[in-house]
Amino acid sequence: MGLLGALPPLLITEINPPQIQYLTGSLDRDGYLEASNRFYPSIRELTRIMEPGQVAIGINNCARAYMENPTMMHCLELGRVDDSDQADTEDLLRESPPDYLVVSVRGVERRWSSVIEELSFEHVYSDAVFSIYAAPQAQL
Repeated sequence: MGLLGALPPLLITEINPPQIQYLTGSLDRDGYLEASNRFYPSIRELTRIMEPGQVAIGINNCARAYMENPTMMHCLELGRVDDSDQADTEDLLRESPPDYLVVSVRGVERRWSSVIEELSFEHVYSDAVFSIYAAPQAQL
């Protein structure tokens, strides 16, 4: 029995609770993605509110593959942001303001609050991990 007896417990450790719920039908696709992926709820909301031709920038949220049209979102994966990264990113946002900005609610949101205020972005959504801000032109 040896290896064959050890195989089922090894397989079970690789399955997480949302996968079991999805496989048993108690979660649908959206429910599974929301339970297992911290990026998904904000991307689902972004997809819901964006109009064709609009553009979003996600700072440290690069899950655009979940969008119906992934080309509508650009991603900035910044990691630890030093002052020069901060200034460069703020300049980019000022030069080409997106219609929507997705930022982390923990710490990063405070880091970007001055440029969010300067560009008159309005808070339109938050979940446990990310917030979405809309530029004035996005709300017309």
